[in-house]
Amino acid sequence: ESHELASLFEAEKSDLYSQIEQLPRSSTVQKMNDLSKRARLAKAHALLLEHLRTSMPSVWGHAEKQEELLTMLPGVYLEVSRRHGAPLGDFPDPEHMKSILATQDFACFTKLDPAKMERLEVLLSKDIPGLLKLIPPDALY
Repeated sequence: ESHELASLFEAEKSDLYSQIEQLPRSSTVQKMNDLSKRARLAKAHALLLEHLRTSMPSVWGHAEKQEELLTMLPGVYLEVSRRHGAPLGDFPDPEHMKSILATQDFACFTKLDPAKMERLEVLLSKDIPGLLKLIPPDALY
C-alpha cells in the first residue's frame, strides 16, 4: 500500500511541477484576455453613453426622456448593439448600470471622441491579436 501511495505522490508532484512551469505562460494569456475584455467593456460603455446623450431632447422633457431610457435600458443595449455591431455580452449588467445612471444627467455626458474610438478599434482588431501571435503556441492551452 505504501508503494501505491508513493507512486501516487510522485504523480501528483510531477503534475504540480508541470503546472508551475505553465504559470508564466498562462498568466500572459490571461492578462491579454483581461485587456481584451476591458477594452470591449470600455467600447460598450462609450457607445451606450453616447447613445443616451444623443437621445436627450435639446430643450425640455429631460427628466421624462431620461426615465424612459432608464426603464428601457435592455432595449437600449439591443439598439446600440445592433447599430454598432457590439456584442451584447460586452455590455455591463443592465440593473447595475441603471442604478449608476439614475444619478447622472445624460445631457451632460461628454461627446464621443471618434479618434479615441478608432484607437480602441485598432487595439481590439490589430494590437491584441498581434500580441497574441507572439505568445508561443504551447502557452495558449
